[in-house]
Amino acid sequence: MSDVKALLEPHPAGEAPTRFRFECTGGTVAVTTSTDRLTAYGGAAAWSHYLEKLGLVTDLARRFPEPRTSPNATPVADILQAFMFNCLMGGRRFAHTRRIQDDQAIAVILGMKKGRVCGEDAFTRLFAKVPRPKARSWLAWSERDLYSALPSAFVADWDSTVNTRYGHQDDVAIGYNPHKPGRGSHHPLLCVVAGTRLALHGVAARQQC
Repeated sequence: MSDVKALLEPHPAGEAPTRFRFECTGGTVAVTTSTDRLTAYGGAAAWSHYLEKLGLVTDLARRFPEPRTSPNATPVADILQAFMFNCLMGGRRFAHTRRIQDDQAIAVILGMKKGRVCGEDAFTRLFAKVPRPKARSWLAWSERDLYSALPSAFVADWDSTVNTRYGHQDDVAIGYNPHKPGRGSHHPLLCVVAGTRLALHGVAARQQC
């Protein structure tokens, strides 16, 4: 029985089975079991540790194409961290950030300079003044690492989807929308690398009304 148990032991030798340590943006974070209700997003420690090692957020923040002149402006890295984590938690709209905005543990783990996750209006303010050519060049520099990880030959899977839109957005049209009939939407065509769910770019196809 001891031999079988050793094979199933998921923790490296010397590591406590109920305690993990991660080097996150906000510093070293220890994750362990507890009977207290501290936060529902303890997994953010592993996510922040991954981003810290990858250096993606640091690179994007350093190369942001538009200067931030206001002394009260939320740091670019904080906004990017909040945006990425919102998407990771299944957020489909900027407003969904409110679910994590008041969780102080998230702000500490992600290293928020102001001690709080920014509001959804920070996303639009950050990107509103960035011209499209500059935005493409900004993202392309960091995407080079993703491209370099791809093999020389791979299978490209193509698929389309329907994204319901609210308010006034470019190229929104009333077309095929099985979820919200009659609602304006985008109908993007996506190309992903098979088996990776990696889609760096999407091209929006105009809908026929």
